[in-house]
Amino acid sequence: MVRFILFMLICCLCALPLWAEEAKVTVIKFTEGAWDPAQWTPARMANQAEAKRLVQLDGAVGTTLETFSKADYNAEVDNAIALYDLGTTEAEIAVTVTMGKNAGGRGYACPGLCVSPVVKDGMVVSSIAVFVADYTMAVWYQTTGADGKTVCYRHLVQLGRWSDPAKPHVLRCRISKKEQSVAFKLDDADVVVLSFIGNPNYGSVPDSVNSVIGLWGCHGECAFREMTVTTPGTLPFIVRTEEKK
Repeated sequence: MVRFILFMLICCLCALPLWAEEAKVTVIKFTEGAWDPAQWTPARMANQAEAKRLVQLDGAVGTTLETFSKADYNAEVDNAIALYDLGTTEAEIAVTVTMGKNAGGRGYACPGLCVSPVVKDGMVVSSIAVFVADYTMAVWYQTTGADGKTVCYRHLVQLGRWSDPAKPHVLRCRISKKEQSVAFKLDDADVVVLSFIGNPNYGSVPDSVNSVIGLWGCHGECAFREMTVTTPGTLPFIVRTEEKK
């Protein structure tokens, strides 16, 4: 009997690491009444007098042609951001987005994400910004100019890829402060990885990874239909071949 109890204890202890690695998955559907707007905080850019707000759509939240005017587009103030705290710096999100008409009158809008923003008094001072367009997925480092009123963008990387604007698309983003990395994946494209986040010697992004992300509507009609949060994340930062047997 004693041997049996000891055997069971050993089995339980051996299984603990497996339990600890089990992923936790939370699904947020942005249909009316299915999500909590109080958990999402509107934020403005430096060139905006006040934050543009995402609105409730049919089965989604997002921006419309009423959210931005053509004058907003021409002045580059056609951005609406809603921030959400994941509560951890080791996570992955997958957001289902659709792109509609462009407020400027040509092309399509660009739904995207605001990743690890530095926020002061309701203003996004800096962030990693990723947008889905019909011709690409583009990643930028967004900052604020020395005058406190200018929004600056540093281009980091983009995909040479066409995405049908008539169809929904899934944008995934994994964040890891421990790994100093952020990974992005659009639909079935290869994973794009930004490394050395917060590293002043090697990285393109000086700010460290934090637990905040945001839905970012840009240029016109953007819809966000569902967001899945997985902790920890699964997108690879580094891919190694299997060891030879």
